[in-house]
Amino acid sequence: MIFDFQDGNGPVPAHTHPNGGGMVADSASVSPSAFVGPHARVYGNAEVRDNARVYGEAKVFGNAEVSGRATVFGRATVYGDAKVYGNALVCDDARVLGDAWVYGNAQVYGNAWVRGSAGVSGNARVFDDALVSGDAQVLGYAKVSGGMRVNDNMTVYRTRPHPAEPATDSPMVNLAWEKAPGDAYVHEKSTEAPDVAWSAPAGETTLMEAARVLANFHKTLSEMDRDTACVIVAALREDFPTPQEENK
Repeated sequence: MIFDFQDGNGPVPAHTHPNGGGMVADSASVSPSAFVGPHARVYGNAEVRDNARVYGEAKVFGNAEVSGRATVFGRATVYGDAKVYGNALVCDDARVLGDAWVYGNAQVYGNAWVRGSAGVSGNARVFDDALVSGDAQVLGYAKVSGGMRVNDNMTVYRTRPHPAEPATDSPMVNLAWEKAPGDAYVHEKSTEAPDVAWSAPAGETTLMEAARVLANFHKTLSEMDRDTACVIVAALREDFPTPQEENK
């Protein structure tokens, strides 16, 4: 099969990945256990290994590596010599490039960029329009958001979780929607293309929070596009306010 990945190199030999149906260049390497969704792309000399998941319209290319239980989705891109591994999550329109690395339970989302030789690890979060570059590091429970710039040899570190945000090493779980608003539930059963995924404890508190956030959107997951799903992921992570709190 010949496929044009629209990277300026024209059509190249490619194939669909048996686990997910996404297009993979023959020059790239994807493990049978990894998932590449039908609209995702892996090309160049990129590698997707282990139980990593790439879906939505995400792209992994160049010499980039995504491995472990890492997840890349939405319109996120990982390229250059970047590495995303562990339980890390990259979504929305986020970019990880250059020699950057994201691992552990770290999350990069929104329009955030991590580039250069920068690293994001632990339970750190980089989101909104934030940029982490140079040899900078974001560690622990640190958050870098808004239009913040962390560069050169800067290190941002937080030793404890933010208030009302318990630490968790739980596996990635899927959020689903059932019957009517308020019937949101969390389950660990793997699906081929989860609508929303995030790292959270599968307990009552999470169920209640998930239902509240979804109710605020007045939509079921089946009606949502990937962008809306990513917004909900960010909302769950950032103490999304209830309507009562917004009116205070």
